[in-house]
Amino acid sequence: AIDAARSCVALSTFIFRAADLGLLFVAAPARAHRRGVAVRVLIDGFGGGFLFSRAYHALRDEGVPAARYLHSLLPWKMPLLDLRLHKKILLIDGETAFVGGLNIGAENLLATHPREPVRDMHFMVEGPVLRQVAESFQDDWAFSTSEVLDGPEWLASADRGGGPPARVISSGPDQSVDQLMLVLLSAINAASSSLRIATPYFLPDEQVITALQLAALRGVEVHIVIPAENNHLLVGWAMQAHIRPLIRAGCHVWRSPPPFDHSKLATVDESWCLIGSANWDARSLRLNFEITLEFYDSELTRRLNAVIDGKRGEPVTLADIDARWPLIKIRDAAARLAMPYI
Repeated sequence: AIDAARSCVALSTFIFRAADLGLLFVAAPARAHRRGVAVRVLIDGFGGGFLFSRAYHALRDEGVPAARYLHSLLPWKMPLLDLRLHKKILLIDGETAFVGGLNIGAENLLATHPREPVRDMHFMVEGPVLRQVAESFQDDWAFSTSEVLDGPEWLASADRGGGPPARVISSGPDQSVDQLMLVLLSAINAASSSLRIATPYFLPDEQVITALQLAALRGVEVHIVIPAENNHLLVGWAMQAHIRPLIRAGCHVWRSPPPFDHSKLATVDESWCLIGSANWDARSLRLNFEITLEFYDSELTRRLNAVIDGKRGEPVTLADIDARWPLIKIRDAAARLAMPYI
């Protein structure tokens, strides 16, 4: 897609590993830049490498306009490290966008048999909603560089219709801090028959947990799929500490078998679905800058229902939770308390 770009390429990512596969994502924007395409690459200041970002410097060496989001080595700006650009956006010519959970790293290329493989899901999106995707990137770029991308090449088309209703939800620790939380709560409360969630990190606050419990108690089938093995040890422990009340209320919790699944999906009944970069945890809901897209599309929702159901492995039962050693329960509870600070 980058090699086929005619006018502009906008790339935003959290992790950008400039080795093996990552080098391809340095070379392709560089080729586009050399043939006159307007290219902008935005990398999170922490996830892209805090002390040294090889990808950032490689892009700059090629002449590609690149920036690092909220990156500073000044001690009085260190608290900003906890505020991270978690968005994954690739926008081509204002006509096609790629969004989802995929970072740039060889661990996602399962065909190469990486040591710690990561399964993920990304989406190609077209249509008028790209205007909102473009606006999200433009806001982040202007904040990071003070450059306003207002040329005609950056105006995504709003005329390509015919698809189902869709909307971008940009959220972060600014004026949009509660937007994603309100959407999730509204979606849970609107469910009438089924609610499915697939997320690598399931650590929501009490509002979301209560809403899920109430959904199950009123007869909604609630299915939550989490990885059997987490790539963050503490997160994996913490997730065990608060799923017991959900199961007691009637929610179904499943473990997806290896490799580690980084997909972020949610559906309500057979009518609404949510994709994007956000996890169901306090970091995504409060501290990260995220982009998610909601679709009122029955066909897509049914397809994603099947995808989520296909990720189910072994169920998590009350017997499994209660059989843990007391010290393990204390460890998991301590990890849960520490999550807002990690």
